[in-house]
Amino acid sequence: EQKRRLIISGTIVVCFAMLLVTARRNNISLDSFWHLKMGLDWLENGQGFWQDHYSFTFSGKEISSPPYIFQTLLGWLVMELGLDTGFEVYKLISFVTTFSLVLFFLRLLRSPTIIYCLVLPLIVVMLQIRSIVRPELISYSFSVLAIIFYYKANNKISTATMLPITVLMLAWSNYHTSIFGYIIFLGFFLDLALQQIRHRTPISAWLLWLVWGVTIIAVGFLNPGFHHPVIGALTFSPEWKSIIDEYKSALMFQNLPAFYSLIVVFLVTTVLLLRNRQFGLLFICLFLGVNSAFMSRLLAPSGIVILCIFAWAVSEVDVRTRLQHMPKALNQAI
Repeated sequence: EQKRRLIISGTIVVCFAMLLVTARRNNISLDSFWHLKMGLDWLENGQGFWQDHYSFTFSGKEISSPPYIFQTLLGWLVMELGLDTGFEVYKLISFVTTFSLVLFFLRLLRSPTIIYCLVLPLIVVMLQIRSIVRPELISYSFSVLAIIFYYKANNKISTATMLPITVLMLAWSNYHTSIFGYIIFLGFFLDLALQQIRHRTPISAWLLWLVWGVTIIAVGFLNPGFHHPVIGALTFSPEWKSIIDEYKSALMFQNLPAFYSLIVVFLVTTVLLLRNRQFGLLFICLFLGVNSAFMSRLLAPSGIVILCIFAWAVSEVDVRTRLQHMPKALNQAI
């Protein structure tokens, strides 16, 4: 046990050191500066978020669903701490929050030491892949929270399990990229439906399933523009895909060794989920994995979710017993 704690603690320290370095690198981009100016305009001059003030492509035009919370937070940090420090603090807060939630989830799962040593460094790599100051850096922590709520719900519908999910989706829909939350919880409701079919549950259980499903979908409209993230994702203009590198294939990361590690994790996770008959998680893994292969901007957020699901799937297997029996199986095979 002491050796296990030493290995895990060492891994955590190294990962935190890497995050500290990453928080100080590649902070400034034109996109980040636009978000900053939008936030400062509101904080200093009272100008609204729903009109583009600066971009050379859409200046003066209406914005349907701006990440106003992120823009306000970034503007406030820069006002209080200065440009460089404000950007670094935002990144560090985002990284530490996401990493800490993943660490909490691994402890909740009682994951074996090898999972800490595999998952935590890969989480750091995912955070480094897309580390410019953007609103989705905080959304990564929302994704991990969604997986945690999924796990703690234990395929049961009650006020205690559904209320945190509803509150999370309400907050997320007013922040940024809450489409990931809807993908994750679609898997959750799929698992519930399959379980209810197997157990032939009464109509009252299906009504409860429907009411909470509709509630979670409905809160997506509760934002200043009343724009639902799912509708926004489905109606997103394809024009951007031809002019932004973020919509290129994930093969742009083919020179990164961790890219191939993530592919192996994805394949292993898929096999384990099939074996464990965890079809909701399998849907999430396949949907995010396939889409991130064709869109590089999805690799980091999808990778974080898939790594959490990988840890969950492995926790369903008695890894220690299997490893102990492996030498015997190999000897018999020989």
